[in-house]
Amino acid sequence: MECTVCGSAIKEGRAQCGYCGFFPGFTFDDAGLAAEQRDADDHREAIVSKLKNFSVSVYDNSNENSSRSGQGTPRLLFGDGKECDNDVVWSREIFTQYRDEKTERLTINYESAGKKKSGAISIDIPPTVNYWRIGLKINSNLKLRVYLGTTVKGATMKDFPLSLR
Repeated sequence: MECTVCGSAIKEGRAQCGYCGFFPGFTFDDAGLAAEQRDADDHREAIVSKLKNFSVSVYDNSNENSSRSGQGTPRLLFGDGKECDNDVVWSREIFTQYRDEKTERLTINYESAGKKKSGAISIDIPPTVNYWRIGLKINSNLKLRVYLGTTVKGATMKDFPLSLR
């Protein structure tokens, strides 16, 4: 069975989604399906409202004396879950193309239900000679999609599973 909220597979014999915690109903008529969809929408809204303070730690190449070994990692603030829900929020800061680097390692920081969470992601640097930005969006599957690129040109992207509970 597939979760109505996030689309994750619910294992046979389980009554709750392992990713988002939704308890699907077992109804077959139209009224029951409509009620389950309302419950799913409410559950998603409750989850997204508990996601706070999204930020990304990224290497800063603006200082010639810094090295790629971990120095110079500013935290870019993006906002709360409602701001990123089904809408890309782009960083104000721009980054240059690293000629010798193919991927960028980012640390995603956020709060979920009042608990601080973080995780690392490696994402391909967009094939551009221009500057690029970082964008965040919570997808319909409740995973955070991380973009590198611009709002105008094609961006590389990768999904980051959030710790929702």
